[in-house]
Amino acid sequence: MKTIEAGQKLTCRSMCDYGTVYEIEVLKRSKSFATVKYDSDAYRVKIHSDDSGEYVMALGQHSMAPVFRAK
Repeated sequence: MKTIEAGQKLTCRSMCDYGTVYEIEVLKRSKSFATVKYDSDAYRVKIHSDDSGEYVMALGQHSMAPVFRAK
């Protein structure tokens, strides 16, 4: 299973505009939460998992929110 680890930089594309790429940096990782940095702000987010591996929704949980998956 692909896991999220401290020090990783995760990217994903916008659902509305393929040319827009979001990037976050994972600062800390615990069992079920990660502290991520986006635009010089730090957020504590829950780590979710499915058959493809772990992922976080660092910018909200609305329908068009970017999903950052572990590599």
